[in-house]
Amino acid sequence: MKRAYFVSFGLAAALLGCGDNTKKCDPGTTMDVDGVCTGTPTTCTDGTILVDGSCVIDPNSCQDGTVLVGGACVDPGHVDADIEEAAEPNALGLFGEESTASAGEISLKPVGQHFVLHGKIVPFQDVDGDGQQDPDVDTYTIEVTGPVMLKVSSDGLHGLAAGFVSIASVGATHPLAAWTRFGINPVGDTSNRMLYLPAAGTYILAVADSRTLLLAGAAPAPAEGEPEFEYYVDVELVNVTPTALTPTAGVATSMGQLQPGEVKLFSIAMGEGVNDVDLDVAIEQVTESIVIANTHNTELTIKDVTDGDQGVVTASTSVVGIRTNDQTIVVVDNLFDYAMEPYDYDLRIGVGGAGALSTSGGDVNQPAVPGSFSTFYYDVATDNVIGMNLHFSRQVTGVIIDENFFIYSRFTFTGTGFAGVFQDYRGLLNHQRSGRYYFLVFDPSGGTANITATSTYSPVVPVTITKGTPVTNQMLNVYGSNAHFYDAGVTTDPWQEFTGSGTGTGTVQVFFYRPTASFGRLDPLANSCGTPCEDRPVAVFAHGYAQTGSTLGRILLDDMTSSYFIRVRPVTQTGTPTYNLDFKPRVITDLGSVNAGASATRMDQAIDATTTIQRYLVRTPNGNGVHITTHPDQATLDTSFTLRNRDEVGIGTVNNGIAGADDTFSGIQTGNGWTAFTVTSLAPIVGGTFDLTVSTTAPATYARSTGTTAFSDACTGGNVVAMSDPDEGRSNATIATPAGFDFFSFAAPNVRVFANGFLAFDTNLACPNGANDCFFSNADIPLAASPNGIVAPYWDDLVVTGVCEKTVGTTLTIQWTGTTFTGAQAVQFQAILDGANDTIEYVYSSTQVANGSGATIGIENQVGSVASKVGFNTAMSIAPTLFTPN
Repeated sequence: MKRAYFVSFGLAAALLGCGDNTKKCDPGTTMDVDGVCTGTPTTCTDGTILVDGSCVIDPNSCQDGTVLVGGACVDPGHVDADIEEAAEPNALGLFGEESTASAGEISLKPVGQHFVLHGKIVPFQDVDGDGQQDPDVDTYTIEVTGPVMLKVSSDGLHGLAAGFVSIASVGATHPLAAWTRFGINPVGDTSNRMLYLPAAGTYILAVADSRTLLLAGAAPAPAEGEPEFEYYVDVELVNVTPTALTPTAGVATSMGQLQPGEVKLFSIAMGEGVNDVDLDVAIEQVTESIVIANTHNTELTIKDVTDGDQGVVTASTSVVGIRTNDQTIVVVDNLFDYAMEPYDYDLRIGVGGAGALSTSGGDVNQPAVPGSFSTFYYDVATDNVIGMNLHFSRQVTGVIIDENFFIYSRFTFTGTGFAGVFQDYRGLLNHQRSGRYYFLVFDPSGGTANITATSTYSPVVPVTITKGTPVTNQMLNVYGSNAHFYDAGVTTDPWQEFTGSGTGTGTVQVFFYRPTASFGRLDPLANSCGTPCEDRPVAVFAHGYAQTGSTLGRILLDDMTSSYFIRVRPVTQTGTPTYNLDFKPRVITDLGSVNAGASATRMDQAIDATTTIQRYLVRTPNGNGVHITTHPDQATLDTSFTLRNRDEVGIGTVNNGIAGADDTFSGIQTGNGWTAFTVTSLAPIVGGTFDLTVSTTAPATYARSTGTTAFSDACTGGNVVAMSDPDEGRSNATIATPAGFDFFSFAAPNVRVFANGFLAFDTNLACPNGANDCFFSNADIPLAASPNGIVAPYWDDLVVTGVCEKTVGTTLTIQWTGTTFTGAQAVQFQAILDGANDTIEYVYSSTQVANGSGATIGIENQVGSVASKVGFNTAMSIAPTLFTPN
């Protein structure tokens, strides 16, 4: 675990005068007994203050030559530390120190006893390679079984301004990931504070020089020949009793003064709705912090950790998920405090109520206060899919959150505000986990009358569909939306068909979701409020059918799941609607995996009045060449085959129009790693057979060398290429390449020119957003995302003043002239395609200023799986480049 913490206060030199190099007693004391000054003082020395005739410890520092241990300033020579710092490196990766070990483990002692550790801060490594020693940090671990309050002091010797920082050893999504507590002193060598560890677990106490914590990268060290920096850290467990707060009119407050390093705990009975907590302190040298911990039954949960902004904003938060009889603790704390003096605080807690939605059709009322939410909640047990029938007394806008205040379903929340209204919801809600969920709603018209919610809700257990076994006469539940679960077995049956029919259902929608991505509101709102109200999870695919029935075929290999959560909902319902579902494998020929250089064959494949279509599936790695040949066995059979996407939609048909003749296709395997196609006859036949061969080849590659062609202006004697836009555009027409030109071993008869410095052999490639965006943001190659099949002499955000093309013999030259988008750098370059040997050459004019620092230069195959890259955002000396196919 690595964290880089520092607090920059604009303080630097204040620490340079501290140091405990000699031992002195207070004036008036007469002897030194075992390191302790005794007698009756008349005045107190540095580090102590006179209180009621006695010198007591100044909480900020001890006198020179002593350290603060056990609540007293003592001679370090008389201190027996419980542990000594372990061997370096020992920072557990904090502050950039490369280490996986700790400096030791702190074992808390009973109340009234002290645990003391001793170590040295000696910079010893230069991980970042800047020629300066990096800060030394010693990290200790503390394991606690529940919340504890500690009193921690860190005292330095020989010039060390000892400080510390504490964090929780938790994952990035844990609420305590934001919990950090600094113990620092900008004017002395001793730092001390109360440290409240709010929950069971492992915490880290990292000891360093305060200057390291105050200033990023600071690595103080003693002067040559001086003693090494040392520290003593004292950790004491103390008892603490929270102060009980009682709300009045829904608000509880506490105002008072906090001593340096002090932490206060308050207990309060919070409400079942939204509870607001605000903490403000009076001085900017303290950054306030709130921790809210709630115990439900016996389980403690950290509801939130919130820090203020130094001297500007209070620490404010809102929490939900608190039940009646829970025990809630609000911790008034600070991230850091370098005031070193008492300060005032102001704590305000607003207790919010909520109404429990009825499970059986009852009503619940909540006040409507303009500018505030009316809060309703419902509980979800282990059955995480529920059906709900909900009606509000008037139109509202709102959102559903979970008990950790995370948005569960947006309803009409857009992410930045609310748009549209709704009044009813009837359908399914799928929850990732059990717990309490909250409707936060308000009337956007500003009405102040109570909002009433009438509701019924209950668990809905998905009915399992077994492959090949029809589900018949399924009745719709009272929520008008049914749930199913289907184990598709994609490995054994990658291509399947889905059939549905119904009675009294009209059109039926069947949505297929990945189980891990199906959470939220699954059905439409009764009151349409446009796009904001359609925040439902995205289905992997959907099947809509009329009640008379229909079948959908689909290849499931790209769905990233082998099982599906399914929602079935008729658009209209009459009488007592029922529906039937039948999911089963398609009848296909699975050719399996065919590696480069291998082939798969099938002989005597039948096409007749009974078998009018044959389906095939072959798998080969992305980028391989795929070559398909059908050979009719009869002179009267005219085969035709069609490539299919995952939904069986045709994406290209191959037929030479000659009965009895072979049909052939060659292409590059796309990123999904499979090719599907169907074979049929173009004319009715009594019977016939054909032979099928599918072979694959390895991806083509190019050798790259320095080009030798001198730049010659293609606009002289060439043709101007008309562009849709000189900034964000492409050529209005395709341009024919030299006869027989192949790109990555596949025919490339035409090309389009794009203003931003590249050609595309995908002549259907369009600008994503027209004149607003035509791939102005270049990308690294190879990349499966568009654009693919490109020749990029200088792909960058360009403004072209002219594009020309010129054909000489077997070569086609495309030339761009213009500037980079800012106009600061001139560009003039060419791509030369040669049909004689399929080479591609980049040539640059002497007027070219742009150096590649913001450009992609290279070629990429038709599916974005293979590329020959000269540079990506790399400043370089632009030179002619020749690409020769291997």
